[in-house]
Amino acid sequence: MHTKIIGGDDVLNCTFAGHREVLEPSMHNLLVDSLEKLVRKSNEIAFYTGGMGEFDAMCGAAVRQLKRHFPEKKICLYLVCPYMTMSINRDAYYLKEQYDDVLIPSELMGCHYKSAITQRNRWLV
Repeated sequence: MHTKIIGGDDVLNCTFAGHREVLEPSMHNLLVDSLEKLVRKSNEIAFYTGGMGEFDAMCGAAVRQLKRHFPEKKICLYLVCPYMTMSINRDAYYLKEQYDDVLIPSELMGCHYKSAITQRNRWLV
């Protein structure tokens, strides 16, 4: 995994933030169209998601679809977790298939778990 392209002058960064449920039936197509426009603007793009809820799952699926359609581009999808959990280790094989890397920001170390998701979201922004 470890294909990090965080930062960099020519890297376009995109963060996802959305709701637990997606109520708009056409959201997937709108999302893919919007992300495709971003991908066409840059040879390197990093997408960050919290991986929680239907919107984040939809965004991850859209990025994986774009990675298949634009193999010549360096497109990375990062899962940003608010803290370490047993499921990260337990599901490591699945996570390696779905994401380029799993990040736990060092700024969140020692953060109380009840505020960790809010702090992670701030880090994403």
